[in-house]
Amino acid sequence: MAKENTFHVGLIVIELHIPYSHSLKEKRMALRSLKDILGKQYNVSVNEVGFQDNWQRAQIACSAVSNEVKRLQQLQAKIESYIIDYVDAELIYCDLEIL
Repeated sequence: MAKENTFHVGLIVIELHIPYSHSLKEKRMALRSLKDILGKQYNVSVNEVGFQDNWQRAQIACSAVSNEVKRLQQLQAKIESYIIDYVDAELIYCDLEIL
């Protein structure tokens, strides 16, 4: 009988305030850059999931799969630190949900 593998899906929901954005076009340019960096650097899938019509507020979600919850928690911490240190936006919250 084959051993059953356990895996976990992590959903990281991030809300940002982008004070320098004065149009949806500026906001989407900033988010496109952030989404590309997070996807490549942290191997996560990223999409804008909320506040699409608000030009100074954004909500994105990152998803990842791991066999360990601890790895997903570490990933969330790394993404949160990256945003705080390198993104020209205010981090409102960064929450991890394990599915």
